[in-house]
Amino acid sequence: MAVAVALFSSVEVAAKGLGGAVPPLRLAFIRFFSTGLVLTPVAFILWRRAGRRITLRDGVILGGLGLIGVTITIGLFHLAILYLQANVAAIVFSVHPVFVALLAPTLLPESLSRRTLVAAMVGALGVAAFVADAGGVSVHATTGVLLMLGSVLGFALYTIMVKRCAPVYGAIEITGVASLLGGVLLWPLSVWREGLRWAPLTLPQVAATVYLSSMTTALAYVLYFLGLRRVDASQGAIFFFVKPVLASLLAWGILGERLTMWMFVGAALILLSMVLSLAQGAGASDRSKKETTRV
Repeated sequence: MAVAVALFSSVEVAAKGLGGAVPPLRLAFIRFFSTGLVLTPVAFILWRRAGRRITLRDGVILGGLGLIGVTITIGLFHLAILYLQANVAAIVFSVHPVFVALLAPTLLPESLSRRTLVAAMVGALGVAAFVADAGGVSVHATTGVLLMLGSVLGFALYTIMVKRCAPVYGAIEITGVASLLGGVLLWPLSVWREGLRWAPLTLPQVAATVYLSSMTTALAYVLYFLGLRRVDASQGAIFFFVKPVLASLLAWGILGERLTMWMFVGAALILLSMVLSLAQGAGASDRSKKETTRV
């Protein structure tokens, strides 16, 4: 889970290496469609080995995951960054754990513990510190914020749906098929917003595109979904609070961007939220072992 979020945190820095050569929705299409092309054959091989036949109902479920988790979530995300600065967009998206913590008890057989709720609130305060460092969100960015919150809600639903479906279909399998179907649906959005223009890419830009497709999409999503199978959805989502911290460190180390007092305050609050969440997970694990021993 931690490795997955670390890879997710590098998206903004890697995307800057493209210098705008690839339009945002086109880049999203490339990332997810290529991931789907690689992993979907693997998915069918794994299903065949497991003796599982994919029915029309399964196709509808996987297509729904792709529509919500890729087409809608990623589509809204890339539309939002047209109205927001990239760092503000990343910060707003990182409140995703709050949405998951509130929705998971309703849609999953999970209870919202007091410690998880406190961890989500502390993490949200940490994100607020990063917003303060960015100068807040201007009135002109309201449209972008609303689009981004729609993306956050979509990703929260996607996280919860994958938590329910991963034991049935598998993490690699969901990543492959959902990415392929969701990527296909992203293509018309790209053509609608960006046309069919295509500029030749330099070798570093090709490398950045390959990295975004293979590492921050294929590998990151598989690891994230594998991690979700081992923890509650609300606890796993807490890891996303660390995204602005890692993104800021990467921007400082690679792009030479500055670190400020507000960033350190936000990082401290986010690390505290992580400690609270991990302590909750450790306590639940200990209780489970004790109950198993008694049985």
